[in-house]
This record gives sequence, C-alpha cells and structure tokens, in this order.
Amino acid sequence: REYFMVKVMTFIDGTWLYLSTPKLSEDYGVREFHIDYGKLPRILKQKITERLGISELDIVRTHLFGSNAVNYDWRDEEIVQARSDFFDMLKEEHHYEVEIYSVNFRKRRIRRSDRDPSDDFEPREKCVDIALATSMLFHATVSNAYDVALAIIGDRDYIPLLQCVRRLGKRVVIASIRQN
Repeated sequence: REYFMVKVMTFIDGTWLYLSTPKLSEDYGVREFHIDYGKLPRILKQKITERLGISELDIVRTHLFGSNAVNYDWRDEEIVQARSDFFDMLKEEHHYEVEIYSVNFRKRRIRRSDRDPSDDFEPREKCVDIALATSMLFHATVSNAYDVALAIIGDRDYIPLLQCVRRLGKRVVIASIRQN
C-alpha cells in the first residue's frame, strides 16, 4: 500500500485577521475575543480533514503577513512594542514564517481615537496582500511544496490569486469570517 500525505501550507493575512477580532467578538457574543495562534493551524487542519475527507494531512508551514507602525508618536511605543513582541512569539513559540511590512504614521498617534478629530490621516498599509500572493504563487510552483493552500483571508482581491493557484494544480481552502 502506497502512503500519501497531503501537504498543506497556510497563508494568513495577519492584518486582516487582527482587525477582524471585533467582528469575531460580536459573532461569538464575547466581550474580548482572542485568537489562539498556536492552536489555529491544528484546528483548521481538523476542519479541512472533516470537509475534504482526507485523513493524512500535514501542515508543512504557516506564513503570516502583517504590518507594524513606524514613524509614530512616541506615546505609542508600548503598542508598537507589543505588536513586535507578538510577531516574535509567533516565530519562536509556534514556528510561523512571519513577514512584517512598515506603515508610516507620520508622527501621528496610532489609534484614531487618540488623534485630533479634525485629523483625517489614514495610514496606508502596503505590501501585505502582494507578499501573501507572491509567497503562495511561488510555493505553488515549487515541486512538492504543498498540495493544498489554506488561505486565511477576508478580501475579494485575492480571487485572481486563488484562481491562478488552482490552475497550477493546487487545491485551495479559504478560512474567513461571515460577511467578509
């Protein structure tokens, strides 16, 4: 009997997932919803196993793409450091591949509620979507890198990427939040 393990590679839009926690709090009726990033790949592996009817699944790598503030108001140092510590924890404790991109706050406060109400500044995150797409496509072309791409996303902009990955012969599973 031939043994065949289905390889799953996970790609997480970390900024989207982080910004979606208030929606999860609302959906689950919990005041503060916290995602256990250590359990997340295992729980999703279990769901994929149930849905696809595949018993031999291996999450070979988990990628998270996110952003962190630069050039921010000094009073927000604690917020920025906490986020940096979070990314370090994902790498060190859970072995995530983490790619972080800078968001320039132009010396402003990070939280909109901490800024002057007349300040209409909107920080622009760049690169996270493109980095996720590039990584997923690159690994789809590497022989035996993965059989299934697990995309944790909430943005329709990824549709062309997912179609392309499928044309390359890979299965795609999307984990998202209702109404996204």
